Amino acid sequence: MKKLISFVLILLFLSVTLNAKELNSEELIEKMTLSYGGEAQLKQLNVYEQFWLLESALSDLNGSEYRMVMMPDYLRVKLRYLDKSEITVLDKKNGTIMRNGTIYKAIDSKLDAMKFQMAGLLSPLALQKKLNELKLKTLEDFYLLSLGIDSLHVEFYISKESALLHKTTTKITINSKEVTLQTVYEEYKDFNGVMLAHKESRFIDGVKSEVLTLQETRFQEPLK
Repeated sequence: MKKLISFVLILLFLSVTLNAKELNSEELIEKMTLSYGGEAQLKQLNVYEQFWLLESALSDLNGSEYRMVMMPDYLRVKLRYLDKSEITVLDKKNGTIMRNGTIYKAIDSKLDAMKFQMAGLLSPLALQKKLNELKLKTLEDFYLLSLGIDSLHVEFYISKESALLHKTTTKITINSKEVTLQTVYEEYKDFNGVMLAHKESRFIDGVKSEVLTLQETRFQEPLK
């Protein structure tokens, strides 16, 4: 009986030891890839469209958001409200904004906000290609990945339990004031073999500004 108890205790110790082993960035990305559906399924995220309902947490100004995403650095967003609309396009390091038929160059905080949104949409396969640029810290409940994107420093909080992205944060300067942007990703559901967040909450300096609910996803790159 004593031998059996000792054997069980050894197994428990080995289990705790293995679970306590800290992952490196490459191992974490591999774990994320599996959690999101696997490499073959994730290739569907190379090019896709999404339609979201947008609810303002600060006013009655609600609307919708359309996205066209092409990994790793193209994002077209159309924001539509009751009486106005805006189209933003991020193409690598450059951005444009269209309002009332006029196109403007996106600069400073607006360009940074577009890059931050694209960062949160990077798939594990896209992050894998940036392994040499990633830095990893282990927190109590999360793995914290850090990535420099031009002048931005973006932090990715990956759930230890699910290996799915929980939130992203960065700091940008608006009117000479530094503010913290944060997006929280929730309500993950399987869509065509890929785990997708169906709810996004956006915060500015800790104050919730918008909540988005996913309505539709269209993958443009078919499975092979």
